[in-house]
Amino acid sequence: MIDSNESLPVHARAAADVARDLDSPDPGLRPAAAAARLQQDGPNTLPEHTRSIASLIVAQFHDVLVYVLIAALVLAAVTPFFHDEPLTPSSFLDAAVIAGILVLNAALGVIQEFRAEKAIAALQAMASPHVRVRRDGVEGSVPGESVVVGDRLLLEAGDRVGADGQIDVGSVRCVGVRPGERFAGAGGVRGVLHARA
Repeated sequence: MIDSNESLPVHARAAADVARDLDSPDPGLRPAAAAARLQQDGPNTLPEHTRSIASLIVAQFHDVLVYVLIAALVLAAVTPFFHDEPLTPSSFLDAAVIAGILVLNAALGVIQEFRAEKAIAALQAMASPHVRVRRDGVEGSVPGESVVVGDRLLLEAGDRVGADGQIDVGSVRCVGVRPGERFAGAGGVRGVLHARA
């Protein structure tokens, strides 16, 4: 028979039950257990989202206004063939101008998106938080990427939360805290976050 408590989402369960299920002892994980979980689950990071230059270029042509310009380009390129006048390079001037606008638009869009992705990567590298954890009864600081399932995170007012988890501060329980959000405990109360990847 399944315990009705186990069918609840993790955030709705008692902290002691979650800690037991995650094999997270009160003094914290042993360093060897944390290293094994890091090896098994991988680092506590968001997946990298980098796109190739080719995909950036293709993405520039997925816009309604660009579709209209492409239709205008086709019409401007085909129309001279239906006139009784002889074909000259100036017959295709409109098509050439529209094609130039499309190429310039794509080039500027690729440059902007490439620079934006580089800036986001630089900001993420600068904002790599260190998290205070209790492992094997010893408090210490580890990089946010090293937080594993079952870690006991120690929080104080103004700290950034380094992982999703459940906060258990004595009788106070906060649910729905996300990475990067600040946890303000009354009177500087320290909290313990049970990390769950």
